[in-house]
Amino acid sequence: MSVHNPATFFGIHVSSTPINLMYSEIAVATGQLKKYYQPRKSYWNVTVNLQGIKVPLYGAGASLAVSNNSGGVPMMLMFEVRSRGNVVGKLVRSRHRRHISCSMEINTLIIANP
Repeated sequence: MSVHNPATFFGIHVSSTPINLMYSEIAVATGQLKKYYQPRKSYWNVTVNLQGIKVPLYGAGASLAVSNNSGGVPMMLMFEVRSRGNVVGKLVRSRHRRHISCSMEINTLIIANP
């Protein structure tokens, strides 16, 4: 994810809610963006690792294989990014929130153990 701070006078503090990879309404993987400070007039590329271990799909496993004709599984990436800038010390604060949802399709690959 790329984050741009165009402000000329102040840096921003960036954080987010947990980042969820959803199948239907089930979170199959989750990750967390570490809070950080971004200086003024800067671009940063941020990476987040998503992890899902032994996530029960409650009977959705059979529908994953035949969910659509392209062979992929429809997923949705959902989270909210928050930024806070202190303009004059803590006298003037600027806060922003941006809800992000991105639909994607993950191609399946089955690897059998020998």
